[in-house]
Amino acid sequence: MTVEALRLAPQPPITTRISIRGFEEAKLRAFAHHRTQIQEWEPLRKFIDGQGEVEVFSLVGAAHGVAEDDLFTGVPI
Repeated sequence: MTVEALRLAPQPPITTRISIRGFEEAKLRAFAHHRTQIQEWEPLRKFIDGQGEVEVFSLVGAAHGVAEDDLFTGVPI
């Protein structure tokens, strides 16, 4: 089955990039401890490991050109 055959909605643009530098190994260890992840662990580990030191997120419905480096930008304290 091809990706096109899945008829997935288009992905929203990436609006937020967060550095996880220094936490990559901790992230892999955390995923490894989830029983639901163990069955497909090796492909998941390779995917996570391949993401590098930056995680990306999309603020759905954001104005064009939004670029953040904090998931809590705009949230009142």
